Amino acid sequence: MSEILDRPPKEICEVKNSFEAYEMLLTLNQYSIKDLLYIHGILMKELTKEAGSFRNNSVGIFAGEVLVHMAPPSNQVSNLGSRQHFRQNPL
Repeated sequence: MSEILDRPPKEICEVKNSFEAYEMLLTLNQYSIKDLLYIHGILMKELTKEAGSFRNNSVGIFAGEVLVHMAPPSNQVSNLGSRQHFRQNPL
């Protein structure tokens, strides 16, 4: 048990949030933007100021200093969530 507690506080928070979110999953509508943002709020609670809302900044994934994926611009995120694609391919 001491190995679990010997983790950085951020990692412990991520695990606690994940357990809380998993318990809620079956009660949510997989096609609902409101529910998506709600579960995001639970997952990111105490980890980011934007928990439970669409991001308002740029996001990229890097391998070292090399950009390997650039997410859509933040001003497009809420529109992407309401498109037919989201309804056909829920998260």
